[in-house]
Amino acid sequence: MSRRNKRLIIGTILVIVPLAVVFLSKFVLQGASSVPKLNAIKVTTPPMLDGDASDAVWQTAPELKVTINGSWATSPVTVAGQGGGTATEITIPWVKLKALYTDTTLYVLATWPDSDLSITRGGGWDWTGTAWTKHSGQAEDRLAFWWPINVPKFESIGCRAKCHMPDAHPDCYTAGCHMKDNHPSTTGLEDECYVQTGERADKWHMKAARFLGVKSAAQSGVVVVNPTTHEVTGGKVTLIGYCDDKHTTEYVADKDGGRRGDSGSGATTDNRNAIKTSPKYMESNPDNYIDAMILTQTEINNGETIIVDTTGVTGAYAGDDAVTSAWSKYSSFNACVPENILKEPSGSRGNIEQAATWENGIWTSEFKRALLTSTTDQDVQFSDLTKEYSFAVAVMDNSGGEEHFWQKDYQNLVFVTLTPAARIVENVVAYPSPFNPKTGLLKFANVPADATIEIYTLTGELVYTLENPTSSAIVEWDGKNEDGKIVARGIYIYRVKSGGDEVRGKFAVVK
Repeated sequence: MSRRNKRLIIGTILVIVPLAVVFLSKFVLQGASSVPKLNAIKVTTPPMLDGDASDAVWQTAPELKVTINGSWATSPVTVAGQGGGTATEITIPWVKLKALYTDTTLYVLATWPDSDLSITRGGGWDWTGTAWTKHSGQAEDRLAFWWPINVPKFESIGCRAKCHMPDAHPDCYTAGCHMKDNHPSTTGLEDECYVQTGERADKWHMKAARFLGVKSAAQSGVVVVNPTTHEVTGGKVTLIGYCDDKHTTEYVADKDGGRRGDSGSGATTDNRNAIKTSPKYMESNPDNYIDAMILTQTEINNGETIIVDTTGVTGAYAGDDAVTSAWSKYSSFNACVPENILKEPSGSRGNIEQAATWENGIWTSEFKRALLTSTTDQDVQFSDLTKEYSFAVAVMDNSGGEEHFWQKDYQNLVFVTLTPAARIVENVVAYPSPFNPKTGLLKFANVPADATIEIYTLTGELVYTLENPTSSAIVEWDGKNEDGKIVARGIYIYRVKSGGDEVRGKFAVVK
């Protein structure tokens, strides 16, 4: 009998269907259910928060590719100026995620494609030589993680439990829906959909223009900038600061979709005069494009700016000549005067540190947040590291919330410990699951030195046997059977044997 056709025998009686049931019911492993898993690997030395994913420690973390397959603008409701109301091409098709953690802190790495860097939230200001003009239709690049704290409907429709009506809310025009006051909407805006009373969700909201550059903003050499939109189309820009920590509630006398900033203050104030006709400040001599586009309170305090308009501002107007001279620098960089002044956030609003780099069409962003925070009613608490934590991802490409791209499903964050001391069969972990043999390797971690790993189909057919000749704690499988062919998609069972001990688990294969 060939090796690949062998069958497992339990006791003296073998029935193929009960075999699968025995395997599946005896062992449920992290990363083994049908919900995709982002496995966070425990480390002693965390990555440097600098928007650079080349740290060796990031290479130890498995990658999860999240498909961005929805756009609220595809809703059948037509809303002028709100994404057009017609089918919108998904311009951000995926987000790749990794996660690490220490005893106190969670780190998340996200990368995604974006053809240009957009940081002109609110449009920004241009100087004509005699007056200020405002851009329209400009916003900023954004990414959001939505963590349900107690939103039951999340498990069936993901972050659409909050918005993306009416596709996620077929009852939005009848009593009992999540919309405020259960009223029939005529606009179809996603911000008119709310979670139910008492429900809460944590929202980590990257804002390229309004939070990200608080600590530093730098570019490598010369960047290519569209002179009309002020967006970067080539080069490298790195921003270090914060991710806006918010939470979602039920409707309470506003129209912002229940999205509320956490306790404390945000990272921006408005750079505009009291009557909104011009900026208040501009840098007198910016070094380069990104220095011009990011204006901080620290720069104002250090005397690096001039007063552009005294309406509601303390101080003397710099004068047209000074403004025109400063503007010549902005113009030479194809920059505009930003609408926002960045400052250090306070309280829970500043719980999440972030560093991100946009380089030639790819965003690479690192997030850092404590596992536990003091605002338990606003933040997801990673208090039980044996528990799985669900979340969903959305991306906004140079837009406000009125048009963005989101995933129709969700995934779970799983905390995994990979340490030499834990190399016993009970602690063997298989990841990632689902596993795509066309794009990566399945890894078994915490593998004892003398272990053998057998992989079976649900019907009990032996697919492949892995030995551990190098005594490595991590053993890899390329997804091929004994004949060297990639296995079919589906659920597979593995059995790890070491000495007289063994453990069983399962994983999913996708293509």
